[in-house]
Amino acid sequence: TGPFVLVTEPRFCGLLASQAIDGEKDRGSAAYEVVWTFDPNVVFTAIEYLMARFGVQRPEQREGFEALLRSSTPASSSLRLALAFMTKLTVLMQRQNVLEMATNRISSAISSSLELESILQSALEEVGGALKARRAALVLWEEGTSLPEGMTVYERHEQETHSAAVAGPDDENPAYDDSEHELNASAGLLEVPVTYRNTVVGVLAVEDDLPGRNWEDEEVRMVKTVSDQLAVAISNARLFRQMEMQAMTDSLTGLNNHRCFQSRLEHELKLADRHHHQVSLILLDLDQLKRINDTYGHMAGDAALCHVASSMQAEVREVDVCARYGGEEFCIILPMCNRDNALDVAERVRGAIASTPVPRIGQVTAS
Repeated sequence: TGPFVLVTEPRFCGLLASQAIDGEKDRGSAAYEVVWTFDPNVVFTAIEYLMARFGVQRPEQREGFEALLRSSTPASSSLRLALAFMTKLTVLMQRQNVLEMATNRISSAISSSLELESILQSALEEVGGALKARRAALVLWEEGTSLPEGMTVYERHEQETHSAAVAGPDDENPAYDDSEHELNASAGLLEVPVTYRNTVVGVLAVEDDLPGRNWEDEEVRMVKTVSDQLAVAISNARLFRQMEMQAMTDSLTGLNNHRCFQSRLEHELKLADRHHHQVSLILLDLDQLKRINDTYGHMAGDAALCHVASSMQAEVREVDVCARYGGEEFCIILPMCNRDNALDVAERVRGAIASTPVPRIGQVTAS
């Protein structure tokens, strides 16, 4: 049993192919695998394949097979043209569907999360996969600058697996020039600025290594749509991050606030208990804050508090936690620090506060 090809009407074509299953004939009955389709692209691809196979393996049957094709395939050139057009249209529609589905998945990821790194990684994987690109990258500028804050990268491996990584601004990033703030679509490379409210916040770039790779209009539209979606996502994530910072930061001094201090202290105590380390705590008061406010005004009192905060931060390690406990009270959490070392730090902080005068006030001290 062999293939059977049929084209009966201008709007219909089909292919039915069958093959005997090995081993079934030994049981006294025949069983066949059957494949059928009405996809014009598949039908004509199968015809071409079978013609080539008959010509090589069974040349004596080629003429009979060609006669079968002629009897079942319309001879009208206009019909053949229509079928070819329908085949191309079907392929384009399938391609458009793939791009739209990828765009919808990106939109869903953006609406379900405020974790910027996760959003960017998912978006690049979708873009790179849908466009079958060699690599894709998104360079994110620091707010209000054209300096790179970081870069998220997608790259298609030889095994057709996908990977994504986040690189810092010191990595060897490709140079993306956004001076024109315009789309750049050249052979093999597609660059789109990520713009939010007329401000460029980054660049989305897609690259392919196929010779003569040209970007179709729907591919460019997809990348531009994703760029617009990511611009909103980046803005929302930054706003959320800013609100989180404000919730944990003292607005006057920039130190951790009381709420953050309590959370960090509990965390450091648990770590110290688990790893059998010591943790120390310094409590500090600015002396005579009420007198400073009454004599020089509250702006001078605020300047004195900021002076204490900056002096504290200058004398501690990066792992230490400086916080404003409330009013004129401050705290320093010192992980992996014993009592004697904590006393040395406290004395250095006290000396730093007293050694530098505050404008309009002069020397201030802390206890």
